[in-house]
Amino acid sequence: MASPFDWPQFLDVAAFCLDPKTACPSREALERTVVGRAYYAAYCTAAARVRDKGWFVPKGKPEDHGNVRMELHGHGCIEVAKCLRTLSDWRHTCDYEKKDNTDFAGMASRAIQVARKAINGLPSAARW
Repeated sequence: MASPFDWPQFLDVAAFCLDPKTACPSREALERTVVGRAYYAAYCTAAARVRDKGWFVPKGKPEDHGNVRMELHGHGCIEVAKCLRTLSDWRHTCDYEKKDNTDFAGMASRAIQVARKAINGLPSAARW
């Protein structure tokens, strides 16, 4: 059985990201971080697009995440909304769960693919 995840390793990864000359102390922390960054890349792009289209103006509140997905779904961007839901679930797992059997490397790789799919599936930036 693998040892429980050591949450302060996220701080080590944060420091690593600022100084890439330093060896990354925790591969798992890096993989978990990748999932979160992939989610926010897709979510923030989607939120900006939804705002630019005039569909919804995010207010900087937690419920914006669900509201952005709902607006996308309601405007026919069903796959994008599904991708964001999947990424959100994975980010939650990576940020809060101590799952010893989780394939974080695989999840990180898939998260990048799913985030790209979401971003590429967004409607054009043109308002009308």
